[in-house]
Amino acid sequence: MSGSFYPKPWKGCLTMLTRIAVAVDGSDASWAALDFAMHLIAPEGTLLCVDVKDLMSFDLELAAEAYEGGGATDDSIKEWDKQAAHIGKRVKAVTAEHHINAIWHILTVEPGQGGAARAFAQYADKWGAELLVAGQHHGSKFIEDLFGSFPKWLVSHTGVPTLVIPPANDAIEVASSSAANNAP
Repeated sequence: MSGSFYPKPWKGCLTMLTRIAVAVDGSDASWAALDFAMHLIAPEGTLLCVDVKDLMSFDLELAAEAYEGGGATDDSIKEWDKQAAHIGKRVKAVTAEHHINAIWHILTVEPGQGGAARAFAQYADKWGAELLVAGQHHGSKFIEDLFGSFPKWLVSHTGVPTLVIPPANDAIEVASSSAANNAP
């Protein structure tokens, strides 16, 4: 098939899955996760690309801004919606360019319903995902240890196989240290 996107081998094997769920929030890490997932999906497969609108994060943002004169939660949500629509268009364009079937979905989590990672995992599981893919941000180790992280939650709390794509610089550091350790 001319012009189609053929997966590249991953460590010497070719893995083809038909239902992969990818967390895509517009960050560089999430675009790296989408790129990797596109290499794993079978030609007849489908990518479920999900952005999670966690309304509790807007409440926390408002609480932090209250001491600075406050911010309008409605304005923050409208801006988030605008950015999510742009991300969805980009996801559809990138996957269409490579002839990959993709579904774009925005999942809204109300306060008290659990976190974004939990909502993503449950939605993907109900959809029948064979694999979850998420990018890892360059975050503070202290903050991650204190509050956790989206990919860390997925790896430790879901029964669906999960692939976490490390930040680009970390991947280079791991490859460099691995090469140094294996040098004669």
